[in-house]
Amino acid sequence: MMTPNIFMSYSRREVGFVDDLTHRLEKAGFNVWLDYRRLIPGTPWAGQIDKGLREAEVVLLVVSQDSIASQFVELEWRHVLNDKNKRIILVIFEALKLPPELKNYEWVDFRGSYEAGIKELIGQLNSPIQEAHPVPESGFKAPFIVWLTAMLSCVAGFYSLFAIWTILLPVILIPLAWRVFKRSYNFAQVQTALWMLPVGILFSGALILEFSDLNVDTMNIAWSFFWGAQVFIIPALVIALILILHSQAMQRWGKPEANKTKFANRYSPNNPYPSPIKFFIDHAHRINCQRRIFQRG
Repeated sequence: MMTPNIFMSYSRREVGFVDDLTHRLEKAGFNVWLDYRRLIPGTPWAGQIDKGLREAEVVLLVVSQDSIASQFVELEWRHVLNDKNKRIILVIFEALKLPPELKNYEWVDFRGSYEAGIKELIGQLNSPIQEAHPVPESGFKAPFIVWLTAMLSCVAGFYSLFAIWTILLPVILIPLAWRVFKRSYNFAQVQTALWMLPVGILFSGALILEFSDLNVDTMNIAWSFFWGAQVFIIPALVIALILILHSQAMQRWGKPEANKTKFANRYSPNNPYPSPIKFFIDHAHRINCQRRIFQRG
Protein backbone atom coordinates (compact mmCIF):
# COMPACT_ATOMS: atom_id res chain seq x y z
CA MET A 1 0.00 0.00 0.00
CA MET A 2 1.39 3.38 -1.01
CA THR A 3 1.72 5.98 1.70
CA PRO A 4 -0.04 9.31 1.05
CA ASN A 5 1.80 12.55 0.41
CA ILE A 6 1.31 14.94 3.34
CA PHE A 7 1.18 18.74 3.44
CA MET A 8 1.92 20.24 6.85
CA SER A 9 -0.17 23.34 7.65
CA TYR A 10 0.85 25.01 10.90
CA SER A 11 1.97 28.15 12.71
CA ARG A 12 5.65 28.88 13.21
CA ARG A 13 4.89 29.23 16.93
CA GLU A 14 4.63 25.41 17.03
CA VAL A 15 7.80 24.76 15.04
CA GLY A 16 9.39 22.51 17.72
CA PHE A 17 6.38 20.19 17.70
CA VAL A 18 6.01 20.27 13.91
CA ASP A 19 9.68 19.57 13.26
CA ASP A 20 9.65 16.47 15.46
CA LEU A 21 6.30 15.30 14.07
CA THR A 22 7.62 15.62 10.51
CA HIS A 23 10.74 13.65 11.43
CA ARG A 24 8.65 10.85 12.95
CA LEU A 25 6.34 10.66 9.94
CA GLU A 26 9.27 10.60 7.50
CA LYS A 27 10.84 7.85 9.58
CA ALA A 28 7.58 5.90 9.18
CA GLY A 29 7.89 6.24 5.39
CA PHE A 30 5.62 9.20 4.63
CA ASN A 31 6.53 12.02 2.23
CA VAL A 32 5.91 15.28 4.12
CA TRP A 33 5.88 18.75 2.53
CA LEU A 34 7.11 21.20 5.16
CA ASP A 35 7.75 24.77 4.01
CA TYR A 36 11.16 25.50 5.53
CA ARG A 37 12.47 22.18 4.22
CA ARG A 38 10.99 22.48 0.73
CA LEU A 39 10.82 26.18 -0.21
CA ILE A 40 13.55 27.06 -2.72
CA PRO A 41 15.13 30.49 -2.12
CA GLY A 42 14.78 32.88 -5.03
CA THR A 43 11.60 31.20 -6.31
CA PRO A 44 8.13 32.69 -5.61
CA TRP A 45 6.83 30.94 -2.50
CA ALA A 46 3.13 31.11 -3.47
CA GLY A 47 3.61 28.81 -6.47
CA GLN A 48 5.66 26.35 -4.44
CA ILE A 49 3.04 26.15 -1.70
CA ASP A 50 0.27 25.73 -4.28
CA LYS A 51 2.24 22.87 -5.87
CA GLY A 52 2.73 21.24 -2.46
CA LEU A 53 -1.02 21.42 -1.81
CA ARG A 54 -1.90 20.04 -5.25
CA GLU A 55 0.41 17.05 -4.87
CA ALA A 56 -0.71 16.19 -1.33
CA GLU A 57 -3.37 13.60 -0.58
CA VAL A 58 -3.55 14.63 3.09
CA VAL A 59 -3.33 18.04 4.77
CA LEU A 60 -2.29 17.83 8.42
CA LEU A 61 -3.61 20.96 10.13
CA VAL A 62 -1.87 21.54 13.46
CA VAL A 63 -4.59 23.12 15.59
CA SER A 64 -3.40 25.81 18.00
CA GLN A 65 -4.37 29.34 18.98
CA ASP A 66 -1.76 30.75 16.61
CA SER A 67 -2.52 28.52 13.62
CA ILE A 68 -6.28 29.09 13.70
CA ALA A 69 -5.65 32.85 14.01
CA SER A 70 -3.19 32.84 11.07
CA GLN A 71 -4.55 34.11 7.76
CA PHE A 72 -1.87 32.15 5.88
CA VAL A 73 -2.84 28.85 7.52
CA GLU A 74 -6.50 29.61 6.80
CA LEU A 75 -5.70 30.16 3.13
CA GLU A 76 -4.07 26.72 3.03
CA TRP A 77 -6.94 24.71 4.53
CA ARG A 78 -9.60 26.68 2.65
CA HIS A 79 -7.68 25.97 -0.56
CA VAL A 80 -8.47 22.25 -0.23
CA LEU A 81 -11.77 22.48 1.67
CA ASN A 82 -13.97 21.38 -1.25
CA ASP A 83 -11.49 18.99 -2.86
CA LYS A 84 -13.02 15.52 -2.49
CA ASN A 85 -9.69 13.88 -3.34
CA LYS A 86 -7.92 15.34 -0.32
CA ARG A 87 -8.24 14.58 3.38
CA ILE A 88 -7.82 17.05 6.22
CA ILE A 89 -6.71 15.60 9.55
CA LEU A 90 -6.72 17.92 12.55
CA VAL A 91 -3.67 17.50 14.79
CA ILE A 92 -4.91 18.85 18.12
CA PHE A 93 -2.02 20.64 19.81
CA GLU A 94 -4.34 23.00 21.71
CA ALA A 95 -8.11 22.67 22.10
CA LEU A 96 -10.05 25.74 21.01
CA LYS A 97 -13.24 26.74 19.24
CA LEU A 98 -12.87 25.81 15.57
CA PRO A 99 -14.36 27.37 12.44
CA PRO A 100 -17.57 25.47 11.57
CA GLU A 101 -16.02 24.17 8.34
CA LEU A 102 -13.41 22.13 10.26
CA LYS A 103 -15.57 20.45 12.88
CA ASN A 104 -16.43 17.29 10.93
CA TYR A 105 -12.94 16.24 9.87
CA GLU A 106 -10.77 13.46 11.27
CA TRP A 107 -8.66 14.42 14.26
CA VAL A 108 -5.91 13.14 16.56
CA ASP A 109 -5.39 14.50 20.07
CA PHE A 110 -1.72 15.22 20.80
CA ARG A 111 -2.29 17.09 24.06
CA GLY A 112 -1.53 14.06 26.24
CA SER A 113 0.75 11.20 25.23
CA TYR A 114 2.85 12.06 22.19
CA GLU A 115 3.65 8.42 21.41
CA ALA A 116 -0.03 7.47 21.54
CA GLY A 117 -0.80 10.40 19.23
CA ILE A 118 1.87 9.30 16.73
CA LYS A 119 0.55 5.73 16.72
CA GLU A 120 -3.04 6.88 16.18
CA LEU A 121 -2.06 9.36 13.45
CA ILE A 122 -0.07 6.77 11.47
CA GLY A 123 -3.03 4.40 11.74
CA GLN A 124 -5.41 7.05 10.39
CA LEU A 125 -3.04 8.01 7.58
CA ASN A 126 -2.98 4.39 6.44
CA SER A 127 -6.69 3.80 6.93
CA PRO A 128 -9.25 6.66 7.08
CA ILE A 129 -11.82 6.44 9.87
CA GLN A 130 -15.24 7.86 10.66
CA GLU A 131 -14.89 9.80 13.91
CA ALA A 132 -17.24 8.59 16.65
CA HIS A 133 -16.72 11.66 18.85
CA PRO A 134 -16.66 15.39 18.07
CA VAL A 135 -13.32 17.15 17.90
CA PRO A 136 -12.30 18.55 21.33
CA GLU A 137 -12.74 22.32 21.43
CA SER A 138 -12.05 23.00 25.11
CA GLY A 139 -10.07 21.70 28.06
CA PHE A 140 -6.39 21.67 28.96
CA LYS A 141 -4.16 18.61 28.75
CA ALA A 142 -0.41 18.37 29.02
CA PRO A 143 2.10 15.49 29.09
CA PHE A 144 3.36 14.33 32.49
CA ILE A 145 6.76 15.89 31.85
CA VAL A 146 5.15 19.35 31.59
CA TRP A 147 3.53 18.94 35.03
CA LEU A 148 6.87 17.70 36.43
CA THR A 149 8.68 20.70 34.92
CA ALA A 150 6.13 23.08 36.43
CA MET A 151 6.50 21.47 39.85
CA LEU A 152 10.30 21.73 39.80
CA SER A 153 9.97 25.31 38.52
CA CYS A 154 7.89 26.17 41.60
CA VAL A 155 10.70 24.86 43.83
CA ALA A 156 13.30 26.82 41.86
CA GLY A 157 11.15 29.94 42.15
CA PHE A 158 10.94 29.46 45.92
CA TYR A 159 14.72 29.12 46.26
CA SER A 160 15.23 32.22 44.11
CA LEU A 161 13.68 34.25 46.95
CA PHE A 162 16.85 33.56 48.96
CA ALA A 163 18.75 35.40 46.22
CA ILE A 164 16.25 38.24 45.91
CA TRP A 165 19.09 40.76 46.02
CA THR A 166 20.03 39.64 42.49
CA ILE A 167 16.60 40.85 41.30
CA LEU A 168 16.91 38.98 37.98
CA LEU A 169 16.82 35.47 39.46
CA PRO A 170 13.41 35.80 41.12
CA VAL A 171 12.08 37.84 38.18
CA ILE A 172 12.89 34.95 35.83
CA LEU A 173 12.30 31.92 38.07
CA ILE A 174 9.23 32.83 40.15
CA PRO A 175 6.84 33.01 37.12
CA LEU A 176 8.56 30.08 35.38
CA ALA A 177 5.93 27.46 36.30
CA TRP A 178 3.17 29.60 34.78
CA ARG A 179 5.26 30.27 31.68
CA VAL A 180 5.89 26.54 31.28
CA PHE A 181 2.13 25.98 30.98
CA LYS A 182 1.91 28.96 28.59
CA ARG A 183 4.94 27.57 26.65
CA SER A 184 6.38 31.10 26.55
CA TYR A 185 9.47 30.99 28.77
CA ASN A 186 12.78 32.14 27.33
CA PHE A 187 15.05 29.09 27.22
CA ALA A 188 18.36 30.98 27.24
CA GLN A 189 17.32 33.25 30.14
CA VAL A 190 15.95 30.39 32.22
CA GLN A 191 19.03 28.23 31.68
CA THR A 192 21.36 31.07 32.70
CA ALA A 193 19.24 31.89 35.77
CA LEU A 194 19.27 28.25 36.87
CA TRP A 195 23.05 27.99 36.58
CA MET A 196 23.40 31.19 38.62
CA LEU A 197 20.92 30.12 41.32
CA PRO A 198 23.42 28.14 43.49
CA VAL A 199 25.92 31.01 43.27
CA GLY A 200 23.30 33.58 44.28
CA ILE A 201 22.18 31.51 47.27
CA LEU A 202 25.78 30.89 48.35
CA PHE A 203 26.44 34.62 48.46
CA SER A 204 23.16 35.15 50.31
CA GLY A 205 24.25 32.66 52.96
CA ALA A 206 27.58 34.40 53.37
CA LEU A 207 25.85 37.78 53.75
CA ILE A 208 23.41 36.40 56.35
CA LEU A 209 26.24 35.01 58.48
CA GLU A 210 28.29 38.16 58.09
CA PHE A 211 25.61 40.59 59.23
CA SER A 212 23.44 38.47 61.54
CA ASP A 213 23.42 38.86 65.34
CA LEU A 214 23.07 35.13 66.01
CA ASN A 215 25.34 33.47 68.55
CA VAL A 216 28.07 31.14 67.39
CA ASP A 217 26.21 27.88 68.04
CA THR A 218 23.08 29.07 66.27
CA MET A 219 25.19 30.36 63.39
CA ASN A 220 26.91 26.99 63.06
CA ILE A 221 23.56 25.16 62.97
CA ALA A 222 22.14 27.63 60.46
CA TRP A 223 25.24 27.40 58.32
CA SER A 224 25.21 23.60 58.36
CA PHE A 225 21.58 23.50 57.28
CA PHE A 226 22.11 26.10 54.60
CA TRP A 227 25.30 24.48 53.32
CA GLY A 228 23.61 21.08 53.14
CA ALA A 229 20.81 22.51 51.04
CA GLN A 230 23.34 24.38 48.90
CA VAL A 231 25.57 21.39 48.26
CA PHE A 232 22.93 18.72 47.62
CA ILE A 233 19.40 19.98 47.02
CA ILE A 234 19.86 23.08 44.87
CA PRO A 235 22.47 21.75 42.41
CA ALA A 236 20.39 18.56 41.99
CA LEU A 237 17.30 20.69 41.33
CA VAL A 238 19.14 22.88 38.82
CA ILE A 239 20.64 19.95 36.90
CA ALA A 240 17.32 18.06 36.82
CA LEU A 241 15.40 21.09 35.56
CA ILE A 242 17.95 21.94 32.88
CA LEU A 243 18.02 18.33 31.62
CA ILE A 244 14.21 18.27 31.44
CA LEU A 245 14.09 21.58 29.56
CA HIS A 246 16.61 20.10 27.10
CA SER A 247 14.46 16.98 26.57
CA GLN A 248 12.69 16.31 23.29
CA ALA A 249 9.30 16.38 24.99
CA MET A 250 9.79 19.93 26.32
CA GLN A 251 11.32 21.08 23.05
CA ARG A 252 8.14 19.90 21.31
CA TRP A 253 6.01 21.64 23.93
CA GLY A 254 7.63 25.07 23.92
CA LYS A 255 7.22 27.98 21.55
CA PRO A 256 10.33 29.03 19.56
CA GLU A 257 11.74 31.14 22.41
CA ALA A 258 11.50 28.09 24.68
CA ASN A 259 13.60 25.96 22.28
CA LYS A 260 17.34 25.64 22.45
CA THR A 261 19.34 27.02 19.52
CA LYS A 262 19.87 24.49 16.73
CA PHE A 263 22.70 24.53 14.22
CA ALA A 264 22.48 23.13 10.71
CA ASN A 265 26.16 22.20 10.68
CA ARG A 266 27.76 22.58 14.09
CA TYR A 267 31.49 23.27 13.82
CA SER A 268 33.74 20.60 15.28
CA PRO A 269 37.38 21.58 15.93
CA ASN A 270 38.36 17.92 15.48
CA ASN A 271 37.05 17.88 11.93
CA PRO A 272 39.66 19.43 9.62
CA TYR A 273 37.28 19.38 6.63
CA PRO A 274 33.86 20.67 7.79
CA SER A 275 31.19 20.55 5.08
CA PRO A 276 29.98 23.96 3.90
CA ILE A 277 26.39 25.12 4.10
CA LYS A 278 24.97 26.78 0.99
CA PHE A 279 22.51 29.57 1.54
CA PHE A 280 20.78 32.29 -0.42
CA ILE A 281 19.82 35.85 0.41
CA ASP A 282 16.92 37.08 -1.65
CA HIS A 283 15.52 40.61 -1.55
CA ALA A 284 11.76 40.67 -1.01
CA HIS A 285 10.05 43.73 -2.45
CA ARG A 286 6.93 43.26 -0.36
CA ILE A 287 6.99 42.95 3.41
CA ASN A 288 4.25 40.28 3.29
CA CYS A 289 6.55 38.04 1.30
CA GLN A 290 9.24 38.33 3.95
CA ARG A 291 6.77 37.58 6.70
CA ARG A 292 5.42 34.55 4.85
CA ILE A 293 8.81 33.02 4.20
CA PHE A 294 10.49 33.63 7.54
CA GLN A 295 7.71 34.01 10.10
CA ARG A 296 4.92 31.91 8.57
CA GLY A 297 1.96 32.93 10.55
